[in-house]
Amino acid sequence: MRVPNMRVPNMRVPNNAIVPKKSNFRLYIVLILVMCLCVAMAGYYTLKIRPNGNVLQGYSAASWSSGGVGDPRGRPKQTIAQCRAYAREKGYLGVGYRTDAHPHAVWRNTCFFYKKTDAGWKGNDDKAHVSGCTNPGKSWGSC
Repeated sequence: MRVPNMRVPNMRVPNNAIVPKKSNFRLYIVLILVMCLCVAMAGYYTLKIRPNGNVLQGYSAASWSSGGVGDPRGRPKQTIAQCRAYAREKGYLGVGYRTDAHPHAVWRNTCFFYKKTDAGWKGNDDKAHVSGCTNPGKSWGSC
């Protein structure tokens, strides 16, 4: 059986007529999905792949005096990634970590936390401490 030709005859359109363009709906959906995937990957990278990243050497005395908190759990030995996870769980803006270079062995590899951050602080020469935002994707002062 033969299907009849269903072509629409050519229509003449005046020069000043507005002709609707073909919808790019599928293209927009693909672009939105790609953007969502990129945002998700960036979040995964900053929180899971780089949990130790974006820290400043030393600790902010101004931030400490205006809302610093010692670890309420005591002095458990942890990594900075574990300190950040705890800080995120408890809602602290910043996290501090006492490194292996700390002069007192009982304080090495332990955490402290900041309720506020000092935007003007840029780090110092103190190798016994590092400080950073709870979210490793953010910079100090804008935690």
